[in-house]
Amino acid sequence: MPVPTQKEKEIYELQKKYQRLDKQLKRLYGIGIEQYNQMWQGQDGLCAICGQLLSTPCLFAFCCSETYINHLCIFCLNNT
Repeated sequence: MPVPTQKEKEIYELQKKYQRLDKQLKRLYGIGIEQYNQMWQGQDGLCAICGQLLSTPCLFAFCCSETYINHLCIFCLNNT
């Protein structure tokens, strides 16, 4: 059995991370990662409260209703 390369290991770890994130989103909010990313892009990647640019889609979210998620920066999340 061949030994996986460093690149193959990195790809495997990213796939595992993606799968964990997808499961967590489905469990917490009932949506998949694709829908989550669309919602994040709909906010132009900004915190819903202070407008700070969020560099990546984050898991810091405040669920306002069953159908919409506001993405917040960690500062605003801690102060809500």
